[in-house]
Amino acid sequence: DLRGGPENCSGCFKVWFPDKGFGFIAMDNGMGDAFVGSSAIPQGMMPMEGMHVSFSCEWNQQKGKYTVLQVFPGGGGGGCGGWGKGGGKGKMGGGGGGHGFEGDGGPADNCFVSGLPLDMTEQ
Repeated sequence: DLRGGPENCSGCFKVWFPDKGFGFIAMDNGMGDAFVGSSAIPQGMMPMEGMHVSFSCEWNQQKGKYTVLQVFPGGGGGGCGGWGKGGGKGKMGGGGGGHGFEGDGGPADNCFVSGLPLDMTEQ
């Protein structure tokens, strides 16, 4: 039970709203979703739906939900299942190793490229 104080947890970003600076992480321990604000995200990290992370969290009695205190750099692990967004466009997390940091130099099996033409394919 995490209601006694801060605990180390893990889970997957269920949703992240970059324009609003918050999102939710589905906790691996099955205890629901934890609210995460941008102040808990390390500088340089780019949260993405399906990204697996380690974090510290605690029960917020006032709000009746878990709150992420800090996301730990390099806390990634195995990938997470995707959450559909309608029309079959849910995002899936990748396999282990990816950290979601810009230039962290760590191993990754995912490569995210922006600025490509919309008609590009994986070939």
